[in-house]
Order: sequence, then structure tokens, then C-alpha cells
Amino acid sequence: MHKRRTLTLFFTLIVFLSLPVMFSWMDTFAYGAPLPQTAPVNPAFQQYFQARETRTIQKSSEGQALGHIPSPLDRSHLKGQIVIQEGHYRSGYSSSYDLRDYGS
Repeated sequence: MHKRRTLTLFFTLIVFLSLPVMFSWMDTFAYGAPLPQTAPVNPAFQQYFQARETRTIQKSSEGQALGHIPSPLDRSHLKGQIVIQEGHYRSGYSSSYDLRDYGS
């Protein structure tokens, strides 16, 4: 009897704790949000990976691979876009900082 009550309580808790997760997913799909998609693979990374598999990568005299390993992410869609607002870094930090200037 005690075992059955414990199992019932356990499954009830699992159901009630999983409801918010299910409702959050339903809410996302209800508003027509696009489903997540995989990002395109960088063609340069594909070429590097193929060269690595065929062992055509240049190596040093110690056997270490030479050259740049390209990013697996294709960021070509970001070319020409300004990611940081203009003038954001121009202000910079002040040349001095002293807490005595701000103290009471």
C-alpha cells in the first residue's frame, strides 16, 4: 500500500513538473515561430576536413599539422553588415579613475 502511494505521488509530480515545459513548447509553435534549423557548413571547413581525411595536409618536421583550421560555421551571410553600432568603441574608457572623485 505504501509503495503504491509513493509511485502514484512520484508520477503525479513528474506530470505536473513537465506541464510547464509542454505548454512553453506549444506556445512557441502556436505563434508560428520557425522551427530551429541547422546552420550551413563552411565550404572551407569541408575542404579542410576532406584534406585531413585523405592526409594531404602539410606537416612540420615534427609531424604537427600546419596552417589555419577554418571555422565550421558559414558566416558569409554576415559580410557587409555592421554588428556593432557606429561610435560604440570610440568613447572608450576614461584616462583615469579615482574613487575619491565619487566618494562622500
